[in-house]
Amino acid sequence: MGMSKSMGQVIRRLRKERNLTQEELARQLNISAQSISKWENDCSMPDIALIVPLATVFGVSTDVLFGMKNCNDDEEVNKIVRAACSHWKRPLTREHLLQQYNALQEGVKRYPNHTGLLMASLESGIALSYPENDVFDPDHAREIYEECIRQANIVISYSSNTTDVLRAHMILVLLHAAYGNFKQARFHAEKFPHRADMNIHLMQAYCAHWQKNYAAEAANCQNGILYSLHAVLDLLVHLAKTYQIRQQYEAEVQILEYAKDLVTLTVKNEPSVPPLHYLEAGDVYRLLAEAQLRLGREEEALSNLERMVHYDVEEMERFAKDPQWRSPLFRDVNLRFFFPFPSDPLQRLQTKLTSPGLASLREHPRYRALMDSVETGMKRNKEL
Repeated sequence: MGMSKSMGQVIRRLRKERNLTQEELARQLNISAQSISKWENDCSMPDIALIVPLATVFGVSTDVLFGMKNCNDDEEVNKIVRAACSHWKRPLTREHLLQQYNALQEGVKRYPNHTGLLMASLESGIALSYPENDVFDPDHAREIYEECIRQANIVISYSSNTTDVLRAHMILVLLHAAYGNFKQARFHAEKFPHRADMNIHLMQAYCAHWQKNYAAEAANCQNGILYSLHAVLDLLVHLAKTYQIRQQYEAEVQILEYAKDLVTLTVKNEPSVPPLHYLEAGDVYRLLAEAQLRLGREEEALSNLERMVHYDVEEMERFAKDPQWRSPLFRDVNLRFFFPFPSDPLQRLQTKLTSPGLASLREHPRYRALMDSVETGMKRNKEL
């Protein structure tokens, strides 16, 4: 995309939109107000070393300063993302996701430096190119992996959103490691802090404490605990996977049982239960059922699948209507953080129940009863 405005014109517009005088902007950049005036009158350009600080002050990416993105771009990008997401179907297939990915790439051609669009593209890209994903596309994986590298590096270089930058680093860790580029994987892994308490929730809790806003302090603490709990559950599932790969199935089951017990303890005595067991790696109940099948424990596996179906059909609906907890542990936070991607719960169940890891149960009466109930529900919904 060409430049529609000079950098000076862009700086002037951004400064005025933020109600800054030339003197105030100059103080934040530790330069003279005369320099700002020269920029805005196109008499000179900012030194390259000031580009990132200038973008940071305005809260924009550097491509905005270069006139490569205008105020209407976000609207157009949102349309592109919404149109691409229309390819998302349930049960999700590789073909559906590839259609979504390709639609996003057409958008990237129009807006090559829009970090929001690049993040949407990266999420589709890693799903298709990460070998352990159910929708892994072996025919296009290498090409998508290489494009993900390029897009993630743009996000890391230009985005002012720390969460997006860290997610881009994370995607590069996962993909580089999966494709054997361990040096680069470690390089990006080292961009993450060792301490789990270095997060926005704790920092905001400190701010609220000294403002004597103790209700906000409590809410921020609760948010931090909630996200930390989700991170612990993710780590437990990841740990269980390592035992599965090493064929230490008893240890795998024990770890997944612990994850399930942690969820049960957390939601004890609550009238509605958020889907804490819905993790990026999958539903804990399904994962546990598959692990139990590896040890020949059919009845236990079926009990967990029945629990999964009961939650998706009944308890999830209660949570959707009443997502508020009574416990002081989380009573002030928005529990919709754990709400899954909008989809038909019966289609979601069908996808989980037809997982290859459950194939040995296909002829079992209890399994058939679960599938029949889901299929009957889906048929009834279509008729309505």
